[in-house]
Amino acid sequence: MAPTPPFRFGNEATTAMLMGTETTISQNDIDEFIDYQRKTETRAAARLPCRNGASSLAAGVTGQAQMTDMQKASEVEADGMADGDEEHAPRKAPVRRRRGQLRLKALIEATDALLVDHDVSEVGLYQIAEKAGVPPASIYHFFPNKEAALIALAEEHLGIMLANTRREIEPRPASWQELIAARVRASGAYYNSHPPLMKLFLGASIGAEVRKRDMAGTLAIAQGRADLLARYFVMPAIPGWTAKLANSLAIADGIWALSYSQHGHITQESIEESLRAAIAYLRCFLPEWIEPRIG
Repeated sequence: MAPTPPFRFGNEATTAMLMGTETTISQNDIDEFIDYQRKTETRAAARLPCRNGASSLAAGVTGQAQMTDMQKASEVEADGMADGDEEHAPRKAPVRRRRGQLRLKALIEATDALLVDHDVSEVGLYQIAEKAGVPPASIYHFFPNKEAALIALAEEHLGIMLANTRREIEPRPASWQELIAARVRASGAYYNSHPPLMKLFLGASIGAEVRKRDMAGTLAIAQGRADLLARYFVMPAIPGWTAKLANSLAIADGIWALSYSQHGHITQESIEESLRAAIAYLRCFLPEWIEPRIG
């Protein structure tokens, strides 16, 4: 399997070559991804791909089709309640939202569990519904197709990786190279502890929409890494700095994809090789020593 396709960054958009075609990631896509992760706790809606190929994955209810399942999920709570029961009426909407969130969470977890032992091509919506204990007909209110379920799982993992990127490092790194090394090794360990993530992002059966969310997530993680570097060091002004950090992430992903195709996981040797490659690339723009911030 070929490594992850390289990124090409422009003034207004980021472009990657995907199976001989170009897919453009706009700034709006990146902002949407970051906003989506910040609102994770409010998720209750299905994820639906738009007709133009873009992914509509915002949290919250976005249409009557999504609302239908939430309404059905609340029927048990409404049983025995009089039509004009004003005392309980205001409590129905929160119950619907909560039940919808729990059902969505169960479906995402079921998708993750199935991908531990099955290839992406072997998993379908009915299997996901059965694993989650959700009626097969009901899953379509959340995911119109398998691709939507995979996107939901991909964003779940990307959100965790973004949060990990922003965490403090203890003990404080003495150099920017130490910071990059800590983050690269932690990311490699996270991939290896989550086989479904490797299948989604490093495997051969990667859909265009999952790839697009991966690219948007890579740019968001690059921004998080830039913020972390600035927190610990007096960083010099570098034009297109976030894009260059994203390139370093893509370099590591390419090495990891090759390792995964050969060994079924990311070897420690590949993690260290990706670290050397990323630091060598960043040295093209950064001085060897950058003054640490105090405190």
